[in-house]
Amino acid sequence: MIHFGLTSEDVNNIAYRLMLKDSLDKVIMPKILELNQEIKTRAKKYKQIVILGRTHGQAAIPTTFGKEMAVFYSRLKKELTALKNQTLTGKLNGAVGNFNSFYFADPRIDWIKFSEGFITSFDLLPNLMTTQINPFEDIISTLQNIQRINGILLDFDQDMWRYISDGWLKLAVKEKEVGSSTMPQKVNPIDFENSEGNLTLANGLMQAMNDKLYISRLQRDLTNSTIIRNLGTILGYCLLAYKSSLTGILRTDINQGKINEDLEKDWSILSEGLQTFLRKEGFTEAYDYVKKNVRGKQMDKNAWENLIQALPLDQKQKEKILKLTPTSYIGLAEKLVDEI
Repeated sequence: MIHFGLTSEDVNNIAYRLMLKDSLDKVIMPKILELNQEIKTRAKKYKQIVILGRTHGQAAIPTTFGKEMAVFYSRLKKELTALKNQTLTGKLNGAVGNFNSFYFADPRIDWIKFSEGFITSFDLLPNLMTTQINPFEDIISTLQNIQRINGILLDFDQDMWRYISDGWLKLAVKEKEVGSSTMPQKVNPIDFENSEGNLTLANGLMQAMNDKLYISRLQRDLTNSTIIRNLGTILGYCLLAYKSSLTGILRTDINQGKINEDLEKDWSILSEGLQTFLRKEGFTEAYDYVKKNVRGKQMDKNAWENLIQALPLDQKQKEKILKLTPTSYIGLAEKLVDEI
């Protein structure tokens, strides 16, 4: 009687979703939350550490390391909330979804009500409108959510790699670790690279799975049965990536000297503030004037101050601009970290 009226997919669709649910709740989510908590810790700890912002890879204007960490924390938090709220479905309705054999064997039973109660007992949402298979939109939605989390972490890994490459972050030395087979001085950002590689594999497999799972020819074909078996492989790559990224961030520390050196190298990074202030003061053609004097030039502090002194402004206006420095021009970065 255990197999009364069932097709194998009545069992499989529930089993896979329960395994996915358990994997997310007990393994995947806790590890991402642990990683995001560490990112949050860095955001708070380094909210006053001013770094040079870059757009298009070029020197832009200052920001703080903590604020940039807070951006990743905020992005991940939104997606983690969405992942927590994902609803998975289940079906128990026979070979083509019509309760044919159930109803024929005993029409006295309310099979729809029975099916709904059975599925609900597993904390799944009953899906009554199916073919032989339970359509995979719920699993696809969950995987797309994980893909977005992984995409954010790919961005994070690559930014951390760049901060290390620029010397703004130092990596703790592991005594028995070999950085290079020929260059004994090397301490490489291998944890972020490993994370990036595993995230890439996970997202590639998820994309292939998502593209296929929408489709089941007529009432059933076995293609999705082969593909869905890779859920564990996908989550395995994800878990390796999250662990590697967490290991990587725990090995990093701020290199204040190098950060300050790069920040003070070119004071023209303050030109955004200058041209905006001049426009507010009614200075004609403010942007073009500043552009003509700073674009493509590297200005030290003296050159910057000479530019300010040459402006047709009164001394009070000049003094306000001269108070601006690369370490003070951070807008509301600290407040934004506190807000998030």
